[in-house]
Amino acid sequence: MTEIIRTEHLENGLKIEFFDRSNRYYGDFHRVFIEAVCRIGLTEEIFAQAGVTDEQRRLARERLGDEVVFSRNIEQMGVAGDCLEEVKRDLVDSFIRTTAPYLGKPDFPCRLLKRELEKAVQVRRFPSPGP
Repeated sequence: MTEIIRTEHLENGLKIEFFDRSNRYYGDFHRVFIEAVCRIGLTEEIFAQAGVTDEQRRLARERLGDEVVFSRNIEQMGVAGDCLEEVKRDLVDSFIRTTAPYLGKPDFPCRLLKRELEKAVQVRRFPSPGP
């Protein structure tokens, strides 16, 4: 099952969508699994605010596409069927209390863009094989 169970709008104009990916795994016991997703479109305004160079802008478009995505999984195991909705609500409420203030900061989109761009351009070095 995958459905949006809640959407939160943040002060900086972003929104967080909460997707329910929960499943039953034994008898009446469930794994509550919620994915929190915040999408940030790569606009010229964000590039300007982040102060990226033309080369970084080109690389961002090439390697990241049209958006960067912040995603976190929230889960709890062993939830009885009659407690599912309450546990889902509590997990989302906790995420909003603890993480949404960070995501709602005015500079969050720029910082996420820079972090994702750095990850996209890093060259991974593998150890050379032994003799």
